[in-house]
Amino acid sequence: MARIPYPEKAGLSDKVRSRLEQLPPLNILRMLAHAQTNFLPFLALGSAILTEQELDARLRELAILRVAHRSDHFARLVRSDIQHALRSMQ
Repeated sequence: MARIPYPEKAGLSDKVRSRLEQLPPLNILRMLAHAQTNFLPFLALGSAILTEQELDARLRELAILRVAHRSDHFARLVRSDIQHALRSMQ
């Protein structure tokens, strides 16, 4: 359970609420909606990093895996994703 309550949809701006409803139901995204001024730019940054950068997809995935490996608490949370990514890169 979150220590900070998730924002009520009624309290969100129309733009943030509409965009949040289009996204997967991830708690991190719900929590980020508290920062309404930054929510849409944050999503735009994430989208640009994943889709518009010129870094080769394989190198990007290696960088993500390296950060996950160095951040043990994060690695535990996404271990299955990391293992899947490593298998697909072989």
